[in-house]
Amino acid sequence: MGKIVNSFRGDDGKLVLYLNQGSKAKIRVGATGKILVGSDGGEILEGGTFTITKVIDENKAVGTSDFGRSLGRNNRFMISKPK
Repeated sequence: MGKIVNSFRGDDGKLVLYLNQGSKAKIRVGATGKILVGSDGGEILEGGTFTITKVIDENKAVGTSDFGRSLGRNNRFMISKPK
């Protein structure tokens, strides 16, 4: 679990997400995650799936999503650990 630090709509229309987790949390390019509803709890935001496109360093990563709306207060995410 982590926080979405920043998000914006890219030139291709996809939502770009800057995350506060990186290689230290074993996040890898191609991993998929889910945006969570609100500031607490574990409910998954409908349609809020994203894919990691870049791991910048041990505490930063970038992901993209086809989510069509603004995130609003939904600023948390989770990524399942690979088995």
